[in-house]
Amino acid sequence: MQMPIQTAWKERSRPMNRIKISDSDKRLLLIFCAIVIVACSYFFIFSKGMSKAAKIEEQNTADQAKVQQMEQMEAGLPKVKRKYSADGKKAEDDYQYVSFCNDNREGH
Repeated sequence: MQMPIQTAWKERSRPMNRIKISDSDKRLLLIFCAIVIVACSYFFIFSKGMSKAAKIEEQNTADQAKVQQMEQMEAGLPKVKRKYSADGKKAEDDYQYVSFCNDNREGH
């Protein structure tokens, strides 16, 4: 017995391996997809941002050490100025003494 042509055509147009998914399976699949999306966003976006933040924090620590060193140098600046001004006076006095001696030698 042969099927009428119209009925055979309808049978062929339908997918033969149609999978039926229950509502609970759909929910589990949706939850799984959400977990995959969250995991991918963590690994590809958040972790890269955190590594950049760690590098910036490391650079900040190095810069803070430089700032502290410069602040210590600045705190010692008045002492250095006094030393060099005293050395400068002494050097100026020595220069005047030497030039006075040279002037007196040329006069003799």
